[in-house]
Amino acid sequence: MELPKAYEAIQLEVERRLHLYLHCDSKDIKRIAIVGANTADEIERLAASYPLATYDCFEPSPRFIPELRRKWQADSKVTIHEVALARTKGKARFYELSMPGNGSLLAPNIDRWSTFNQWQDKSLEFFEVETRPMDDFYQTSALDLLWIDVQGAELEVLSGGVETLKKTKAVFMEVTLVPGPYQGGALFAELNAFITRHGFTCCGIGIDPWNYTGMGLWIREIEAKTCQTKG
Repeated sequence: MELPKAYEAIQLEVERRLHLYLHCDSKDIKRIAIVGANTADEIERLAASYPLATYDCFEPSPRFIPELRRKWQADSKVTIHEVALARTKGKARFYELSMPGNGSLLAPNIDRWSTFNQWQDKSLEFFEVETRPMDDFYQTSALDLLWIDVQGAELEVLSGGVETLKKTKAVFMEVTLVPGPYQGGALFAELNAFITRHGFTCCGIGIDPWNYTGMGLWIREIEAKTCQTKG
């Protein structure tokens, strides 16, 4: 039997078994934020595991917003925010590469990006987008899961959401162990240090052996959950 790739395996854990890490029932997962949603394909898989969850989708790219709207605008459980989450409110340049899901607020090194992803099309476009801090959206509500896929700009998102993190149970985000192709992108060590200071512990990581990037899962206050039963 062929095993899934490590970064796919940790994503499967989140999509199917997050409630076990949180020591709760799957129906207790009520609110999920997806930052860098693209077309939010993961909602279909998450919804199969967490039937009562609602979703906040943050996507600034005009390339993908029309499809995101087409798929989810009529779904009462999905709210679409056409902004990039960042440290501050304002305007910023958003870079969009040819491979879907590779847009970022951070400027890419095109040649390094091409090598990292084994992708030959080096075309690039950019747009001016609105930026907002995450705390603007979660002044009173809590998150069961914060899912971040923003190509190196993860620390931008987290820095604008310090108050939100206090009310968040789990964070799943892209990581890299080596300098990536996006200028100023945070390494795993920086992200882990930041989020650990806010009460989270890394409970899983899956890395692509080609470029040493992948995905990681952090759970808040695991000491209080250790060996507890659900409920």
